[in-house]
Amino acid sequence: MPDNKSQGVEELRARLLSIVDVIVKYAEQDSEFLTQLDEVLSLGDSGGFGKTSRRRKKIKFNAVDYLSSHSSEQLKNYLLEQDEADLVQIAKQEGLKNLSKKLSKEETVDKIVDYIQKTLYQGSSFLKENSVSVPGNDKEDQFELN
Repeated sequence: MPDNKSQGVEELRARLLSIVDVIVKYAEQDSEFLTQLDEVLSLGDSGGFGKTSRRRKKIKFNAVDYLSSHSSEQLKNYLLEQDEADLVQIAKQEGLKNLSKKLSKEETVDKIVDYIQKTLYQGSSFLKENSVSVPGNDKEDQFELN
């Protein structure tokens, strides 16, 4: 017959395993939570748990590409879901280096969206030409760009 101490240890073990199961299930469903969990549980150079670096991971988000396949409203909604630090990182990544820290989150998002729209439209402005001449041809045939 097990004593009270070992029975208490077994109950504690069962509870802890239940907590771990819940965390694992949530991590399987939420990739951001999984990343945070990985950072917290990773062993650093010092060999200790929870030694996360102060530097944020770089965001791999191409706002121009996102806008080209989505609407500006969808881009705005996506950016509004990001936290302040991520917005600053996205803005710097896209070339907006001097955003005022006094701007509200909505104003910051509006500036980013406006800048991305200008960038996208500048990049596609060469497609607005209706035809291209082909040199070296007697008639210089015209080709339509679509």
